[in-house]
Amino acid sequence: MGQIHKLSRRQIQIIECLDLGLSNKEISNKLDINEHTVKVHMWRLFKKLEVKSRMQALHKAYKMDYLVNQSSTSKNLFFDMYKYLKYKTASTNPSEAKELYELIQRFEMLTNH
Repeated sequence: MGQIHKLSRRQIQIIECLDLGLSNKEISNKLDINEHTVKVHMWRLFKKLEVKSRMQALHKAYKMDYLVNQSSTSKNLFFDMYKYLKYKTASTNPSEAKELYELIQRFEMLTNH
């Protein structure tokens, strides 16, 4: 993994919008910028964080303490997904349960749950 650089003010704003679950269009409206500009900021943010998805970007932002004090929609989403996976694992066939169990293990590792 390469060196992670400090995020710019605009990149932090983008991350905060992602944490609220906003779409690119909603981000452009909230920040009063063009939707294409949002996509450019997102691309640069993903490159800087060395991630490929919004969820990975949020996870990395939490690890880097950029969202520590935020009321977190994404954390709630993670925990809702976790609870669902735990429930689903108990009520599914063994081959599907193995895959779900691996997802649960990854979640627990990421969140120290």
